[in-house]
Amino acid sequence: MERIRRGWRLIGDSVRVLRQDPELLVLPLVGLVGFVAVIVGLFAAVYRRMPEAADFHGVRYLALFALFIPASIIPATMNAALIAAACERLNGGDPTLRSGLKAAWRKFPQLLAWTLLSAVVGMVLQVLAERLKIAGRLAQLTIGLAWALATFFVVPILLFESAGPVEAIKRSSSLFNETWGEQAALLGSMGLALFVAVLPLTIVGAVAMVISPIVGVIIFVAVFGGLFVASGALNGVYVAALYRYATAGDAPGPFSRDDLSHAFGPKRGRARRLRRPR
Repeated sequence: MERIRRGWRLIGDSVRVLRQDPELLVLPLVGLVGFVAVIVGLFAAVYRRMPEAADFHGVRYLALFALFIPASIIPATMNAALIAAACERLNGGDPTLRSGLKAAWRKFPQLLAWTLLSAVVGMVLQVLAERLKIAGRLAQLTIGLAWALATFFVVPILLFESAGPVEAIKRSSSLFNETWGEQAALLGSMGLALFVAVLPLTIVGAVAMVISPIVGVIIFVAVFGGLFVASGALNGVYVAALYRYATAGDAPGPFSRDDLSHAFGPKRGRARRLRRPR
């Protein structure tokens, strides 16, 4: 319960930061709409029909991989722009959509390489899940979460430090382990709080789907589309705050040092050493 309460405080702090720059919500919205539009458009151009559920399994999924790459570049760039703008705000600046996008564009080659690498890892995990059934699903979950934590700071490192994707992964993993330890919880406090918040909405949507499939689909699209945009914006601020804490050791903006230091559970193992960006 303490982790959930801390997660709600972190969400509240992130909301307070976003209130100063509400226009940043446009970035995850553009990322979502752009991804859907590109993937559907490319699929229709190649296959002359709309995607079906079966297309995202087995061999068909592998065939779609090439289509996901250009579609994924849009949300990846928008996410980087959001993190850049959030870092600017937490550092005392006054960000704009233009300044965030400009920061992301300066590092576009590195972000593109990271998007490709991340997509390959996602594809491998999906293949494992398809081939190994239950064991593959468990591997996809555990390895996927571990990968997400190890690469948590890759985007801000690419934006603000002189590193390519591989160096950024090493740097991110090192920062994370030094700050929260190798025994950090796979689901952070904020992620846990968001999961608790989304769970009842998922149940409502599922019930609505049973009662009326059309109404259920509308609810799912509206609710989860809004949640995706909101959680994407909150996560960008959250990553920016944790990156500042991990590299400089202070709590920026409305965030508290105690909440940030326990964002992934209490630190275990050796004492924390601060490592400033190179």
